[in-house]
Amino acid sequence: MRKNTFFGKNKFILIAIFLFALDFGVTWYLINFGPGGLDEGNPLFEIDGGYLALVVNFLYLSLVFGLEKLVFNKYQTVVLDASGSFEYTKKIFKSDKTDFVVVSIVFAFVLSTFLSRAMAIIDWVVYGFYKGEFHKTKYAILRSKMPFGRYDSLIAVISLIVFYVLWFHIEYRRSQKLLKIEL
Repeated sequence: MRKNTFFGKNKFILIAIFLFALDFGVTWYLINFGPGGLDEGNPLFEIDGGYLALVVNFLYLSLVFGLEKLVFNKYQTVVLDASGSFEYTKKIFKSDKTDFVVVSIVFAFVLSTFLSRAMAIIDWVVYGFYKGEFHKTKYAILRSKMPFGRYDSLIAVISLIVFYVLWFHIEYRRSQKLLKIEL
């Protein structure tokens, strides 16, 4: 029961493009008018003045576009009679629905990267707000203790797990609605 609107069909790539544009705009502004993009700590901006980051972002957009067209638009909810999300998940893993499991991983990956990119944008905004004093802030001190010295990598891992579990709960709910319609 997918919405047949333009946004319904292309929501993931549209979100990715929006986040890319926002990230690119803030990054471009801070590199050109900010206190110096190389102080921010993103290793991609230390290589070729940030052009590698632009290439990586375009590759990411292409990946999301491909995943949306190949995976999300072709997948169907697996209808199973189950008493809860946990039982539904167990039945999925015991069945031969490997494509469903792959879609759940892709779903979790795409949404977790969206949150991660949003966190990177927040990083840039905070960095731009504090300018030269950024490294003295509590935000920067806590950030330096994160994996790779960034919040976005931690957000990506945590949200990947949460969205993976959430996928099965959402699909269980859809399955139950479809079962009620069939009766």
